[in-house]
Amino acid sequence: MTKNTMSGIISIILGVFYLIMTLRIPVLAVGDQVGPKLFPTIVAAIAIICGVGLLVAESRSKNKNEQKISWDIQGQKDVYVRIALTIVAGLIYGFILDPLGYILSTIIFMLMVMFIINSARRILENIGISVAFSVITYVVFATFLKLSLPRGILSF
Repeated sequence: MTKNTMSGIISIILGVFYLIMTLRIPVLAVGDQVGPKLFPTIVAAIAIICGVGLLVAESRSKNKNEQKISWDIQGQKDVYVRIALTIVAGLIYGFILDPLGYILSTIIFMLMVMFIINSARRILENIGISVAFSVITYVVFATFLKLSLPRGILSF
């Protein structure tokens, strides 16, 4: 089994699971006509379509000597460590989002991820991107789209 085949299967499974969970979202009588199910349904459909596309492309592939799946953890230890650290950063973000608010927690999360990706060599770049991303997304979602984001310890 190749990496594309495995990725396609995983994408389809996750897409179907996400679609099933989306269909369980209750629909309220009041509110927007589009409803809360539209975007998650689109995401699930895209995941399923991409998975099917990978499987079809892999089955039509002329190059059958593609790299087989290798679970060589020792050879790619740094990749797995980065994945684990990113998951931990996401969990921390989930815990600090309400108490600290969107802007501060997103800056902290982005800094953690940027240091995982870029290491400490580019400290000013990491800080700049983290702050800019957090402020820009806050302005877009809170000001223009009128979405309520966690305020936390900041008053604005």
